[in-house]
Amino acid sequence: MKKKVKKILAITIIAVVSIIAIAVAAFLIWNKWRINHRDYSDVRIAEVKGNAVVIRDGEYLKLYDNIPLETNDEIILYQGTLLITVDQSMVLCLEDGTDITLGDQGGEDGYSTNIKMTSGAITGRVFPNTVHKLNIYTSSCGIITAESIFRIYAPYDGNTARISSFDGETAVYLTSLGGFFNSDEKTVPMERELYFGTEEVSEDSSEGAWDFMPVEIDYDTIPTQGVSYLQLLSEGTESDRLRDFLAATAEELAHTYVHNNKSNGERDTVLAIGEAEAVLDDVEAGDYVFFGRFNQGFNAGDEKIEWLVLDKEDGAALLVSRYALASDCYDQDMSPSGKEYLNWKNSNTREWLNTDFYENAFSDEEKALILCGGDGVEDDNVFLLSESDIMEYFNGKTLDKNYSVSDPVNCNASLVLYPCEMVSVPGSSKGSCNWLLRTFSEDRKVKIVNEYGAIATADPDDYMGIRPAIYLEYKE
Repeated sequence: MKKKVKKILAITIIAVVSIIAIAVAAFLIWNKWRINHRDYSDVRIAEVKGNAVVIRDGEYLKLYDNIPLETNDEIILYQGTLLITVDQSMVLCLEDGTDITLGDQGGEDGYSTNIKMTSGAITGRVFPNTVHKLNIYTSSCGIITAESIFRIYAPYDGNTARISSFDGETAVYLTSLGGFFNSDEKTVPMERELYFGTEEVSEDSSEGAWDFMPVEIDYDTIPTQGVSYLQLLSEGTESDRLRDFLAATAEELAHTYVHNNKSNGERDTVLAIGEAEAVLDDVEAGDYVFFGRFNQGFNAGDEKIEWLVLDKEDGAALLVSRYALASDCYDQDMSPSGKEYLNWKNSNTREWLNTDFYENAFSDEEKALILCGGDGVEDDNVFLLSESDIMEYFNGKTLDKNYSVSDPVNCNASLVLYPCEMVSVPGSSKGSCNWLLRTFSEDRKVKIVNEYGAIATADPDDYMGIRPAIYLEYKE
């Protein structure tokens, strides 16, 4: 009897353990399936530099920092650059004249995202270990992106489309503008491209396109803008031809540098320019250059600082950072009763800019190019702009608060700052932020530029965005 009880007990324990094991395995399988088949993708505009619009349900959206996109959104880039991220593992760089519509985020199969491309060119990179597929399709053909660097251009030179695979292999299929597949997948090998609708392809394109063998990429026909996108996406590429090509065009690319992970609402800037040391002699006021490095919160570690050139005269160029690089107050210890002692030379911001920021943001070689400031900042390597600087270099233009920060006509875009993730300051609801000037008002408050681009005031212990300014030496 005891043996029978023990046997039943053992069988019961084994059964319970087996059921638990099966349940755990089933949960893990289900969870993996759920992750791989979620019904959405995270699609966002990571950066827009130029003239672009997003149309949703017939209305034009305000473009702001890291704007998420929804199904059926139409994105039109008239001029400039626009970067889109998909699930943070894919980067799409739109070129001039590109018009796309975002299809189902997740797609019918639950784990792919569709983009309908009407015109223009997209250069993109798909990183490894992606959960979702990304389908980009035109009126006659499309691609299912694999781990690769690719470019799809439609219509191309009066033909239907041109698909280039710079690194890795890209899956290609025939389709209609509705996204319907008309063929099995084929691949464009690394360093090769395929043309659709050319004379070499037979009239029966459903068969003939596959009979047309991919040819070597014609790098000479890629515009400078497209080349700069390749420079952006090509780190770690295995393609010797791509590396050689980018090395050969390095001097040209110095003037067409494109970077990701930042957003701004400016409507007329096409591309930032290169390193200040190399290009400052040739640029003009209104251009952007790179100088120094600082942790701006977009990636781990320090990143290049982008500067707006405000003026060039007598061998000295006045630069102000394009983005708010930090958050600070004019004087955190200044009580209301002590405001009579408020001045730039005693401010916390001045001390931080000329010690911590100056020492860490610039190399010794870069410090040698920095000149002390002008009136009121003669002893400063780094300083804040004054109210008179705003009046002079931004034409004293201010905004009515009813204007949208993305309004290309009324918005004083150069005054509106789009803060990085490290900057937590008031007035950032529209993707812009208030930022400090070194001037103070008659009622002993500090002058600022508010989120609408207008000159306003704040208490000296209010935290605001910091937009450093420097004078940089150049050869006349």
